[in-house]
Amino acid sequence: MPASIVWWLGTRWASHATTAWVLGTAAVLHASLACTGFHSNDLHRYLWEGGVQLEGINPYTTAPADPSLAPLRDARFARVAYPELPSLYPPLAQASFALAAALGWDELDYRNAVLLLSFGLTVLGVGWLRATGRPVGRVAYYAWCPAALVSAAGGHVDVLMAAALLGFAWSWETGRLRWAAGWLAAAILAKTAAAVVLPWALWRRPRAVATTALPILALGCLPYALTGGVGGSLLTFARAFRFNGFVHPGLAALLGDAAPLAAALALAAWVAYLTLREDAPADAAALALIGLLLLSPVVHYWYLTWYLVLLPGVRGPVLRAGGLAWAASIAVLAPIYLAIANGDALPPIAPLQVAEFLPPLVAVAVAVRRRRRAAARGTESLEFSLRAA
Repeated sequence: MPASIVWWLGTRWASHATTAWVLGTAAVLHASLACTGFHSNDLHRYLWEGGVQLEGINPYTTAPADPSLAPLRDARFARVAYPELPSLYPPLAQASFALAAALGWDELDYRNAVLLLSFGLTVLGVGWLRATGRPVGRVAYYAWCPAALVSAAGGHVDVLMAAALLGFAWSWETGRLRWAAGWLAAAILAKTAAAVVLPWALWRRPRAVATTALPILALGCLPYALTGGVGGSLLTFARAFRFNGFVHPGLAALLGDAAPLAAALALAAWVAYLTLREDAPADAAALALIGLLLLSPVVHYWYLTWYLVLLPGVRGPVLRAGGLAWAASIAVLAPIYLAIANGDALPPIAPLQVAEFLPPLVAVAVAVRRRRRAAARGTESLEFSLRAA
């Protein structure tokens, strides 16, 4: 939590920081994490699924605990979470797992590759901001964030989606629409959550997006579709798992079994609103992903990378302030995962949840206050004009 507060306060004045300062600090932070032995428990599953694919087995149709895989079981299998469920990770993520397994990587090797990619995002972020005339210091919103850093140190594949989303926003803003569509397809193939951005892109440039993104998505899924199917336990995960949801617990208390449908309809309405009203790609993508996070039944701290990578390029100051506040607050969940990874006693959860949800509410209050002040200034201007007349 202290690190989150220092980061949040520091980034408030980072708008005009030099490239050397931003990149140098990010390099030190990433290198420091690379010297640790920390990684997420999810990496056991990543490498297991990669090894299974090398044997010609579809991870979407065959769960790790399937008896047919008994000859492949090793020490890693004992650490795979939810072995009774087939995979939920999309094809590009699966490709990274298979590549790691083919190279003989262990969990730390995969983690270090993700850390390197995360630092590479900082470099690309500087290029994006310079190319579009924004202050490069805003890259610190992602590169210095405790939640993003611990996510990368965990080796989470979400960083792969974040890289593709940055490519999407940069390409769209510079008029390379087919490249943008390709990057968006890659983001979806890395993490299904990015699909909430697809309606916005299709509505604005239907021909370029439909003829580029959709074929890439189809080609990415084709090898798995031909060997049994794609999707695995994704729907099971969405229906049955609950952790740290923001809105979903209230919906479940009010609507019971209808809560997932209500959340899906609310998300569809939010995405439709953004599709019609929001013009900037970074703002639209960040807001769509934040809407998904708010309505999702499961929220882990590494999900914040979904929108943190876009915050440096958003136009709305309220979105930046709210995103920073939420990231700083939800980062307090990181000690829980660190304790789990180290086998330590868990810290108390209730105070962490209070700290997590209070700042977003404060950000909303700040936004409302800004609107009221703007309305008051408009009223004063109108009265002055009437008196002058």
